[in-house]
Amino acid sequence: MKLPASKKKLSELGQRLASETLLPGDQELYVALLDTYDRVQQATRTVIEGVDWGPLLSGPLDVTGRTKTLDTLVQKLRRSPATKLPYVRDIAGVRVVGDFPLVVQTALATRLLTAFDEPDGVLIDRVAQPVSGYRAIHIVVRIDGIPVEVQIRTRLQHVWAEIYERVADRWGRQIRYGDPPDPEPLPREDGLTRQEIVGFLQRLSLEEIAECERAGILSFAVSEALRPGSVGAAVRPVLGLESDLEKLAEDRLTEWRTTSSEVVDRVQEVGAALEDTLLKVGELLDEEEPDHEIASSLEGP
Repeated sequence: MKLPASKKKLSELGQRLASETLLPGDQELYVALLDTYDRVQQATRTVIEGVDWGPLLSGPLDVTGRTKTLDTLVQKLRRSPATKLPYVRDIAGVRVVGDFPLVVQTALATRLLTAFDEPDGVLIDRVAQPVSGYRAIHIVVRIDGIPVEVQIRTRLQHVWAEIYERVADRWGRQIRYGDPPDPEPLPREDGLTRQEIVGFLQRLSLEEIAECERAGILSFAVSEALRPGSVGAAVRPVLGLESDLEKLAEDRLTEWRTTSSEVVDRVQEVGAALEDTLLKVGELLDEEEPDHEIASSLEGP
């Protein structure tokens, strides 16, 4: 696959898109560019869907792809004028979502970089360094030299991001970058501001969801440590367990099994409550007067 024009010409196209000074033929060039990126993201999905994950995954992954819309692309070009159009790394994007713990999320990112023969490729860890509450791991891979951004999200990270994106569409996409939402159209009867609601969503991600996922690491580690022949061989020393599982006393095994069961139950309970809270916020956005109604769901799980 090849870009439909030289990088110089595409850079000039990007400048004209950002300044709304299109020339004859620019629309056709832009359509051809998007077609190339669409084929690139489809090729990326094919590679990901063909990866043998071995013991890393116990369930399926949701793998989807998209190309940036003109509106979001123009916003990005205006926000970062130093980044030229052919060097925007997320025009083509692929998203990988699944029910996996944080340790597996990192392992999936590393495995994918290897699958694309880019073991030293770009990895952006937004779990360790969130932006405006957004948590995920991104990697950048290339198909025929064309960059594709792959987002790897846990299920809760994904639900949160989808809701936050919808709030950004309503109240201003600048909230994705730490800026305040658009001004209130009318005073709210409950006294809450858009900024307070956005802050609630950010805290939900950075505190409750993050804590739930950290607990998920423990439940994963304990269950893996007790499963013979699993990747638990790597985590048993971290948990203070002997390397030879057969030598563990029966009461020690019972203690760990009980701990594992309790943690798994708690993680599932909290995770379900958090997801339910986020979905309720999303439903309220669809109502006629979302600004007034969202306040009722701010108590959290």
